[in-house]
Amino acid sequence: MLTWEEDVEVHALHKQGWTISAIARHTGRNRRTIRNYINGVTTPGIRKPAREDPFEPFVEYVTCRLREDPHLWARTLCDELEDLGYRLSYPTLTRQIRDRKLRPVCEACANATDRANAMIDHPPGEETQWDWVDLPNNGKASVATVAAAEPLTALPATPYPAILTEPRTASRQALVSYRGNRYSVPPELASGQVTVTQVLGSEVIDIVTTAQITIARHRLAPDGAGVIVRDHGHVYALEQVAMAAVGSAGRPHRRKERIPPGPAAIEAADTLRRTTTGTTTTSSAVEPSAATASTVIDLSTYERAARGRNTLA
Repeated sequence: MLTWEEDVEVHALHKQGWTISAIARHTGRNRRTIRNYINGVTTPGIRKPAREDPFEPFVEYVTCRLREDPHLWARTLCDELEDLGYRLSYPTLTRQIRDRKLRPVCEACANATDRANAMIDHPPGEETQWDWVDLPNNGKASVATVAAAEPLTALPATPYPAILTEPRTASRQALVSYRGNRYSVPPELASGQVTVTQVLGSEVIDIVTTAQITIARHRLAPDGAGVIVRDHGHVYALEQVAMAAVGSAGRPHRRKERIPPGPAAIEAADTLRRTTTGTTTTSSAVEPSAATASTVIDLSTYERAARGRNTLA
């Protein structure tokens, strides 16, 4: 195989009237190699594969299936391919999907984690959060022992004339965390950068944008209370934005939602069957009849396919 530089030199010498034998002696290459590059049979920098690609016949079917179902498990796809004559391994399938970039990005799910989310009120106790603390002496010392060894100095009689500022990132629910509580902001700032300001000693906080525009003011809740302080206007605006986003982008796919083969995949499967076994699949074998009132799915087939496989890990 010649490099791009060698190919340029070969063509330049040929244009100067050198014979193929002279160019071959000059470059130390075979005459047939020089002739192929001059005639354009071989491309520089690209090595011709020694044998046919065994995965090439299955590319069309894999492309169609992943275009129809971007979340299709590779193990399920491998089972389908084995019925169509696929004799390569499962790691080969996953490597080919990755190297050829056959799995497309699901548009329905691409922006699902970036858009604003409305909050659903739930009773206390439905969510649990654990806070951890590292204690000295390999965790044998108690909190009381640590507190006694590190006493705090007394607070001054009057607060310092200062303003506390802390940068924060608003959540997708348009909430800003501050001192163990969460405070609402307009939905336009969901996942955006804001700054929480508090005049030392006051009972209110201001939330300002990066342009130093105050967009929310809340009464300060007790530190660590775990409450959510929300403005009714923010709640209503967030619900409208969230509903509009869902209506325009559609719901994201469930990860375990299996989409059966579509017309393009069925056509690719028929092509594979004609190539491997010389048989075809009629439309009635893969699609329900028009006269059939309902579709009956044999779940035992999926049970046998999943037995012994830890596909949910």
